[in-house]
Amino acid sequence: MATTDRESLRQAVSKADGSYVDFSTTTNITTDADIVDSKLEAIGFHTDSSLVEAWVWLDTTANPLVERTVESNTGSTGSMTVRGANLGSESGSVSGELHRRFRPSDIHDALEHAINTEYNYVFNEIVDITLHTTRHQLVYDLPSGIQSVVKVLLEDRFSPEFEENILWEEGYSVEFDGWDVSTKPNGSDAPTNITLSQYGGTPQQEQFTIFDDDWCKAVSNSSAGTHYWTTISTPSDYGGITLTYEEPIYCTTADEVKVTIVDDQGSTASAFHGGTGLEFLRVAHSVTDSPTSLTCGITTVGASVAFYRGRAILTRAETPVQREGIQINDWELFDGQIRFRTEPMLDRALILKGKKPLTSLTSDSSTIEIGEPQVKIIVRAALVYLYENLRQKYTHMEANPFNEDVIFQRARLNEMKSAHGMPTLPTSSGAQLRY
Repeated sequence: MATTDRESLRQAVSKADGSYVDFSTTTNITTDADIVDSKLEAIGFHTDSSLVEAWVWLDTTANPLVERTVESNTGSTGSMTVRGANLGSESGSVSGELHRRFRPSDIHDALEHAINTEYNYVFNEIVDITLHTTRHQLVYDLPSGIQSVVKVLLEDRFSPEFEENILWEEGYSVEFDGWDVSTKPNGSDAPTNITLSQYGGTPQQEQFTIFDDDWCKAVSNSSAGTHYWTTISTPSDYGGITLTYEEPIYCTTADEVKVTIVDDQGSTASAFHGGTGLEFLRVAHSVTDSPTSLTCGITTVGASVAFYRGRAILTRAETPVQREGIQINDWELFDGQIRFRTEPMLDRALILKGKKPLTSLTSDSSTIEIGEPQVKIIVRAALVYLYENLRQKYTHMEANPFNEDVIFQRARLNEMKSAHGMPTLPTSSGAQLRY
């Protein structure tokens, strides 16, 4: 998935406006308010006072998140004096930014505004399968973070015994149906600090078993525990590629269990189970180039908790196995809930297709889950917001100097949406949502 950080977006906003300059100091910053980059003269800033009122942005060890305006500059030397308190002393060259129109923190606000207002064009598409149908239940709370749903399906039952499942190809008991010894399913290592047993065929099973009669009951103890499938026989076959591992797990205790992929150079774990009943836990891991060992399974943090495992799938992909389903039409969204008019088929995963907001940008290293051309949409929408704010400051004037800027930026934004054919998911609106 492509990502873009706040630093890149901030610079892109000023670049799109033609008001961005980056610099690197050629004289150490001392404990005064002077910054020197002698190369500024060569790129066109050779006139004294040509950078006055520009915003300087520094984010260094001695000067973190510093934004100041230029009080004066000398073109021949590239020296700038900034307003405010003395800067922290910097030894050696440091990099910074010049924004000749907009304050960096104002750009950050504009980016957040753009992310929210352009939600129909720039968003995270999601396929959520954390809910499952329960007897006599018509109303379900939407999983956290989902803002709208455009399609609902019931997952078809399918076996994990398919060719792309690496664990099944290895001959492991991926449906937890083979136990030649009583303490672990076939093809797995002995668990550490977790007790495993077969589970199935009891009335209580109807509460959460949506796939098969054979599940694995796991009881963790007060020490951190693991249960991995036996090391893949030829781990070198998967060097340098991404694998995805997933299990459906039923648990009513949050932050205790997660799934993990491990090679000899490191590991990647999923988020913790939220304790909400049946959840699909999955993790993607980029395997080291020349692995000598490779496995996957579950880890626990150390509490006496019982949970249940349904099947195990390890595939060569960055996303889980595509789930097909039976489309449901008699539903509506209301107050953070999805409501059905008739009871859906029992013991099936609900597949919710829709969208959720992009991650909030709280620091320069914060990223949002977009690449081109969505970045252009966010950048141009941020410029619309910034120029609209400037126009508001001059509403008392008969001829507002920023009217044409706002019109231009809005036109460019609309052109970009049209040119890139940005997808727009329909807005959820109760009975109007039918497929």
